[in-house]
Amino acid sequence: MSSDVRVMTPISTIFVLAISLAVV
Repeated sequence: MSSDVRVMTPISTIFVLAISLAVV
């Protein structure tokens, strides 16, 4: 599960950036 969290962290950051770009 530790590796899963480490993989989810960068994906979450990219997801937030994608939403920010979509809103703007």
